[in-house]
Amino acid sequence: MNAKSRIDRASKIRKKVITWLNEEKVRLKEREELQARLVLDLDLNGFAVTLIQDKESVDSIYLTMEIALPEDQIEEFKSVDDNIKKDCILGLVNVFAGNCGLGAFELSPNSALDFRQMSIATKNIYYDGLTKDRLFSSISDLIRAYAGISSVLEYHTGIAGPAKHAVATQPFYR
Repeated sequence: MNAKSRIDRASKIRKKVITWLNEEKVRLKEREELQARLVLDLDLNGFAVTLIQDKESVDSIYLTMEIALPEDQIEEFKSVDDNIKKDCILGLVNVFAGNCGLGAFELSPNSALDFRQMSIATKNIYYDGLTKDRLFSSISDLIRAYAGISSVLEYHTGIAGPAKHAVATQPFYR
């Protein structure tokens, strides 16, 4: 694909996505990032989702959600028995692996018994398969993963799920 057609596809994707989000009255804010051609921060009734179009892969987009545990939940999690923490982490991995719409996930910091933040991303949506339905299906995959995270945390540790507004400020680049 030559440079002109790559730029043309990238522009078409941007226009389609912004039009569809505006039609559904999704609050969005575009921002500049060095690694990406397009970054849109979406506010979906308190769920913060980021839509990214990489500079290297301009014919596709993906969506990410960063979930950070509030400080009181971090302290509560630290006091839980190590075996319960391991079961909780396994439960979280099952939530992520069981959601076919997700393409990547990361628990950080990288300690099996201490995590503070979860980063999840959808699979890429390519130019040829980009439809309004596919876009909102991917958003739904992220929200379903959030619900799974909340239920796993509550089931294994008794901790109520992470606050919707407690999100990280840096997008999850895969």
